Amino acid sequence: MNASSSPRRLILRGIAVLAVGAALLSPAVAGADDDAVDWQNVRTRLENWINAASTALPAQVGAPAAALVAMPSSLKGGLMMRCHQNLRRIQGELMDHPELDAPRRAELQLLLEKNQHLLDALNGRPQGLEDFLRRHQQQGGGAAGSPTPIMTEDERGVMDDLLGRYRTRLEALQGQASREQKTFAGLRDEATALDKELSEIAGWAKDAAAVRRTPEIMQGACDHLEDAQRRAQAWAVAVLDGETSCNRALDEAEQRAADCRTDADVALIRRRWVEATRAAAQMAKDLEFADQSAEVARRTVKVLADYQDIVKLKQVQEAARAKRTRLTAVSDDIGAKVDAMLDSLDTLEAIQAEAAALREQVRRSRADSVPLFPESKPQWDALEQALEADLSLTAPERSSNRFEWSREVTRAREDLDALLAVQAPSCAADDRTGEIIERAAAAKDAVMLRLAAAKHVLADADRCARGRGAAAPSPTAAAMNGSGGTQ
Repeated sequence: MNASSSPRRLILRGIAVLAVGAALLSPAVAGADDDAVDWQNVRTRLENWINAASTALPAQVGAPAAALVAMPSSLKGGLMMRCHQNLRRIQGELMDHPELDAPRRAELQLLLEKNQHLLDALNGRPQGLEDFLRRHQQQGGGAAGSPTPIMTEDERGVMDDLLGRYRTRLEALQGQASREQKTFAGLRDEATALDKELSEIAGWAKDAAAVRRTPEIMQGACDHLEDAQRRAQAWAVAVLDGETSCNRALDEAEQRAADCRTDADVALIRRRWVEATRAAAQMAKDLEFADQSAEVARRTVKVLADYQDIVKLKQVQEAARAKRTRLTAVSDDIGAKVDAMLDSLDTLEAIQAEAAALREQVRRSRADSVPLFPESKPQWDALEQALEADLSLTAPERSSNRFEWSREVTRAREDLDALLAVQAPSCAADDRTGEIIERAAAAKDAVMLRLAAAKHVLADADRCARGRGAAAPSPTAAAMNGSGGTQ
């Protein structure tokens, strides 16, 4: 290769680099002059066509005459300049290298003819280009009538550079997607753990909700205790009142017995004795009822103490207060994690969109390059397979239950607040009850002793009656004593 090949390589590399740049920038300038046709893309495909030894015009160009007539003048002028440069380069190579082999000379002749016909078409004479395309189409689209394209070192370098750029972008997207997926997975795991803790708090609050019945249960027990104590005190007071009645009756009987002169005195003594024994019997009954009521009160107090010990309302409320504080922190953390997950999903979707755009660019570049340079097909296939198989950028589905956790937070907070609002009534046994019952028991015992000691009253009444010659029999002391002592 002589010195003239160096400028030729520089020109060819410049043409290829411009073609690569146009291919990479084509999405950005598409539709600049026409909303319906990507003229930059058409120009790039025409440049690739006149630089390659193939007669198969890219299908995206459409009818060449219509495409060249409607092409914007700015792009048309650049394409004409490219044709002139190619013509000079091809003619220089043919003149400088008469020893070229037949395949290469046939390839250069084909390139020379393509560039000349395209230049004529750009100058308003498309008939030659149409005849050229028609002729080669009849010959098999260049498959049999034109020589097999041979990629030069410069063209191979440009192709490798383009493939390298695509691979670099692919690797960058893969790395970015992998990092973002790890970020999303980490956020999802953290949110799952927080949601589990939230469920535990909500479950505890729901289970502890039975404590909210504390006021109702304890109020009922307190009312029962109060009623039992009131009844016990009332019966004990009745015993004390009976003591007074009994003593008054005995006192009057003794006074009459000391000065018994008439039958009326005898009858009064006996009535007062019967009154005293009846009062003593009623005192015994009242004291029994008082003891029974006091026992009910004692059992109620024990039930209240046991219930308070089991419930431990203060401890439950302290736990509820701590869990409510933690619930607030968990709900805030879950909200932040959900927002971060949504941002991560947006990022993954943006990466996916960028990958789709890259895949489309690679497919367009492959569609342009493989027909011109069949030997590059394995490399393009490998790149496209990497995009299809290796680049896993499908973003996880957005959760439709994003706000379920907020409802659970609300329910748990309501349960916890209800626990904190519980105010159990405080009630205790009345200490006076036992004291009054003890006094009543002592009064009852004292009355019984006095009844036993006052038997002489009845004896005096009997003597008085016998001295008066009374016909009516008097009650025996044993019968009267039995009436008062057994009850």
